[in-house]
Amino acid sequence: EVYPNPFNDQIQIQFQLVDFDITQTQLKVTDILGRIISNIPIYETQGTVYLGKSLSTGLYLLQIIDASKRSKVVKVMKVE
Repeated sequence: EVYPNPFNDQIQIQFQLVDFDITQTQLKVTDILGRIISNIPIYETQGTVYLGKSLSTGLYLLQIIDASKRSKVVKVMKVE
């Protein structure tokens, strides 16, 4: 679950991972051009991540991905 979306200061990402290999799971943040903005390691099957303060206005893809390349992707937008 990701909210608020769109956001202007900070976004909250709540996750609950089923069948993911937690030993190598990360939250990858990319801009719309595919440039990697951030890779955040995830060490638990459920939790909350906050981000956005350092992001510029624009469209981003948030992807939780594990060692087997299984992933969940969410599109978010930062506004002024």
